[in-house]
Amino acid sequence: MQPFRLTRHFMLSSFAVFLLFAILLYRLDDLRRDGLHDIQREENKAMADLQAGLVSLSAESVRRDLLVLHEQGNLDSTRLLANLLWSDTLSTYLDEAQRLDLASCPRAAAPGASALPPVRAACRRHLNQRLTALPGFAAADARLRNAVHDSRVFRLKLFDLRGLTVYATDREHIGEDASTSPGWIAAREGSPWSQLSARGEPHTPGASPERRDILSAYLPLQPPGSGETVAVIETYTDATAIVRRLDHASATLHESARERGRTMNARLDEMRQTLDASGTGLTLVALLLTLTVYLLLLLIVRRASRLADQQSLQMQRSRAHLVQFDKMVMLGRMVAGVAHQLNTPLAYCRTNLRLLGELLARCTTDGPLREQDRSDARQMLDDTLGGVLMMDELVRHLRGFTRLDQAPTDHVDLNAAIASVVYIARSVVPPHIRIEERYDERLPHLNVHVARLNQAVLNLLMNAAQAIAGTGLVTVSTHSDAHAVRIAVADTGNGIHPSLHERVFEPFFTTKPSGQGTGLGLSVVREIVEQHGGRVDLSSQPGLGTTVTLHLPLPAGAHP
Repeated sequence: MQPFRLTRHFMLSSFAVFLLFAILLYRLDDLRRDGLHDIQREENKAMADLQAGLVSLSAESVRRDLLVLHEQGNLDSTRLLANLLWSDTLSTYLDEAQRLDLASCPRAAAPGASALPPVRAACRRHLNQRLTALPGFAAADARLRNAVHDSRVFRLKLFDLRGLTVYATDREHIGEDASTSPGWIAAREGSPWSQLSARGEPHTPGASPERRDILSAYLPLQPPGSGETVAVIETYTDATAIVRRLDHASATLHESARERGRTMNARLDEMRQTLDASGTGLTLVALLLTLTVYLLLLLIVRRASRLADQQSLQMQRSRAHLVQFDKMVMLGRMVAGVAHQLNTPLAYCRTNLRLLGELLARCTTDGPLREQDRSDARQMLDDTLGGVLMMDELVRHLRGFTRLDQAPTDHVDLNAAIASVVYIARSVVPPHIRIEERYDERLPHLNVHVARLNQAVLNLLMNAAQAIAGTGLVTVSTHSDAHAVRIAVADTGNGIHPSLHERVFEPFFTTKPSGQGTGLGLSVVREIVEQHGGRVDLSSQPGLGTTVTLHLPLPAGAHP
């Protein structure tokens, strides 16, 4: 069994874990930075959108309020202008215009038409001529032009209650029909109405067209002291300057918001860089702390490994001492058994030799031997020879068991080797336990360490004998197939519970009462078999006995 290299395994595994932790920590820090950047980016965008919305809302609110004030001022100015314009001259002209017959003219263009039809255009020109030819037109024109001179009003129109444009500072508009205009309709009902629109037309004759913001207002024209509307007046005021000031103020607000946004983004970038630097520093600190802990653990593990190696060495020495002690105990039993087996033929030989000596002494004193004496002498010599042969067989089996005269590893006949082990075991096993041998005659020779394999088989035989409480049977058998040689030792003892099948091979584990075993028998057997490249199988049931099988692999090309 290879020793467990604690330091090496700790260094490899911990380095892998440390590397994985470093990669994970770096990745988490990277994800943290990316997440923080995304959050800041979204916050910046949301803040910019909020600022832009607030600025737009504020600018629009200010624009709307200023325009409302401007429109209200324009309405007040127009109302004042209407009161100033009312005179007998204007009243006379309105009466003249109101008496014009419009039955011969269509009132509006066809729906969807982009220009007036020819009949209506001709009618409008005809009305223009008729209106400008009225007696009161010149006086009214002078009165109205004088009223708007040097004022913000650059265009003025006057409508009767039929929607006919009876006067316009731009005379080409005289005769137009305004009966569908929402401003005229509202003013005719007595409600002022104003609208801001953008047009591209010159403010003064000869000027190039440009975008201008025009504020138009429709007001009811009511004689002073009367609440009755007699006409509708429309004024056009140039609001370009104030609208441009509003646009400029709005642009200034937007630029200020953008500048604040840029300043905030710059500060957020600085904060992000600071957080990134602090996060990187924390990551490095975490890595350094982890490395420090790793080095401390490495020192502790190396110390523990040295202690474990020392304890393992001491355990190996103790185990070797126990194995040697177990061998000595078994050797003592074997010596006692062999001595017992040697004692019988030695007693025969000693007794027979003493009797032969007495017989030879009588022969020298009493004369020639009688026939009965000769027969007794021959019987004693035969008994002595039998005892010598018994001792020779015992010595031969002892030599076969120990293999002291052969190399440690040899190409041997396993059946013969196991037979020697069984012969020796019989001298140790109690007489009420019978050992039965079943050998496969076709068993191939194997190159094995005979002495160690004999020790393994003897351990199995002794364990089997010790597992039998009374009369029983131990069977030793050999078999072979195309892959391995099997040596099985079965007993009729009490058996082993299935939960203990794996534990019985552990060193120092024993099912015997305390003081009756070292617990090294089966562990030594497994070690010897594994050194030969084989394995050990255990089959046992409580009350049915136990069978231990050694599997020794056949070399390539060998045949059973």
